Amino acid sequence: MLIVDDEGAEERLIEFRSTYEPFLTGLAEYLLLTLPGWLPSPLVLDNWQNSPRGRSAKRLVDAVPSKPA
Repeated sequence: MLIVDDEGAEERLIEFRSTYEPFLTGLAEYLLLTLPGWLPSPLVLDNWQNSPRGRSAKRLVDAVPSKPA
C-alpha cells in the first residue's frame, strides 16, 4: 500500500522506525505485552465500515478515481 507518491518515503520510514522499534519491543517484552502488527488484516473491516452509514461512505470513496484526470 502506497500512502505518498515519494520515491524515498519507504526508506525514510524504515530508517525512522529503526530508531525506536528496538526500544518499543524491549518495553513490550518487559511489560509482557504483545505489540500489534503495523498493518491491519485486509479481511477485517474498521468499525466505520461495519455501520450502514460507513458502508455507504465506503461505496462513495471507492467510486472516486485514485488519480483524477
